[in-house]
Amino acid sequence: MPLPDRYQESYLNYKAYPENIVYRASHAYPAALRSYQLDLNSLEATKLFVDDETDVEVPIRDLQTASGLELEKSNIHDHRKLTNWLGLSVNPSPRSQGVPVVSSTKKDPRCRFIYLYAQNSRAPLKVTRNMMTEIFTFHQVSPVYLDFISVFGAQSKARDLRFSGFREQTTLSDIPRGPAISELGRSGRQYQLCYNLKGVLLKSEVGGKDNFMQKEWSIRQAAIHHQFDVKEGTTLWIVTKGSLDLMDRIKDLTGKDARPEDKAFSTVAECFRSSLAAHLILCHWSIENWRQHVLWLERVLEEATTLLVIDQQSASGGYENYEPTHVQELQQWDDKINEAIMALESNTEVICLLSKYYNGLQSRKNFPSDIKDSCDADIIAFIDQLEDVMHAFRAQIARATRLVKITGDRKELVRGTLLLH
Repeated sequence: MPLPDRYQESYLNYKAYPENIVYRASHAYPAALRSYQLDLNSLEATKLFVDDETDVEVPIRDLQTASGLELEKSNIHDHRKLTNWLGLSVNPSPRSQGVPVVSSTKKDPRCRFIYLYAQNSRAPLKVTRNMMTEIFTFHQVSPVYLDFISVFGAQSKARDLRFSGFREQTTLSDIPRGPAISELGRSGRQYQLCYNLKGVLLKSEVGGKDNFMQKEWSIRQAAIHHQFDVKEGTTLWIVTKGSLDLMDRIKDLTGKDARPEDKAFSTVAECFRSSLAAHLILCHWSIENWRQHVLWLERVLEEATTLLVIDQQSASGGYENYEPTHVQELQQWDDKINEAIMALESNTEVICLLSKYYNGLQSRKNFPSDIKDSCDADIIAFIDQLEDVMHAFRAQIARATRLVKITGDRKELVRGTLLLH
């Protein structure tokens, strides 16, 4: 079936994303969209994407498809397969020299997960720019998501760990030139969320498990885009990550051994309820390993400064053992601790904003009463679980903050001993 003219025009110009999007929120004025386009050019130049389709792999999982399948999945390896998977065809115009006609062969599934990933956190994403802009155009993804994926790509050092954010675009009423496309099963009454979370991973144990001083930890980011159609119940997730680990969790959430309520999509309320479970999977990932990482930092600092404390308490002292390099070493550990605090605070703020959004969603005008009535208890439970996650983050922030003070005190002690001797 042919799609609406304005959407056809947008799709035919997918390479111009985000300047081609149909619905433009107040922040998506022309100058801002041009700026995003320039940013995308810069990201392509700095190897955010792969250049060759032989390096492409985009896992997609569709649940409750229009054809009645409970699950349909594929790893997309080329542009043609992507277009076919989306169910689009571009045919010559019946009029000579006319604009090609964009048609769709199927409606959106009830839930779709798209996973953009790289071989590692400092490698290009395994998708070409044209394939990504086709995906983003097809789903009319908010341009602000480009800010969140800009931290990925080929790089010698982790890029922009300080970047953090939560952005929402909510259109719960019918509006002119809105995102409604009935041919794809989209009412246009939807919300879009973009946010990022930071996890920590033990990369290696140099020298064996007993040599804990040589452990190498890495802070990793995940960028999440989520759409929910409050009338149709259709749900979209785009997760960008420097590895496949979150995809495995998504499989667990939607696989044969998953809880039935987490993969139920028969009604709009069930779709909404399932979307909350996906948010929680992502939030729980972000809290894992942080307690072990902060504990490791405590042990490292204790090991690095034990002799200093003994010397301070000793009558004879051993201050001659210290050199300026010890101050530099303590500063390096101080930097690592502050980096951890920054990531922990970032996660806490993002999850707090996520909680506030859903807490206020029910009171928004035009939010469907059937979701309110059916999912009120689910939203309360969801917010309670987010509060538990935030409490866990705050506990680690408190520990790490105390550690910063201890590091600073001992750094000053070393400086003082160097001045005296």
